[in-house]
Amino acid sequence: MTPEAVRTRLWSDTGGHRVYAILDGARNENLLDVFDRDAPEFACLFPGELEPDMAEVAPYLVELIEGTPFCDWLLAEGWGNAWGIFLTSRLELAPLWRQLRQLTLVYDPDLNPIYFRFYDPRVLGVFLPTADAKQLADFFAAVDAYLVEGAAGEPAKVYSLAGGRLVAEAIDTH
Repeated sequence: MTPEAVRTRLWSDTGGHRVYAILDGARNENLLDVFDRDAPEFACLFPGELEPDMAEVAPYLVELIEGTPFCDWLLAEGWGNAWGIFLTSRLELAPLWRQLRQLTLVYDPDLNPIYFRFYDPRVLGVFLPTADAKQLADFFAAVDAYLVEGAAGEPAKVYSLAGGRLVAEAIDTH
């Protein structure tokens, strides 16, 4: 069950910005089936036509409309299970998707490409506080705030930028 403070932060405190989730297919084996059933507007963050097994574990950007069956299901079933992250943006889905898909691929010291699973709340919550100014600028270029569930017993966090500096606001979810 999603704490009411999370719903409030997503829809009441965002200044009318759009609310999205990036959902990790690897963390929810039924995600594509739910998309087929409830048909929210979504886009895969991985490029090209994916093989079915890759499509099942890919990350998906989904616009969330408060009170819809998909949104209610996601918040009730997914909260606390590291299914993904939430974010707010002024942008519509297509331009936000173009910006976010650039963040999924990084390079190791030998310049080999590797997928960066920033959409896992356990990853983003560790990465953002350690990111440098350029990385923060890239992550917040199209995003106003990220809302990330906390580890067991920890509060959720809302990350935003103010004057180029990361701001982390704790939300009590207990």
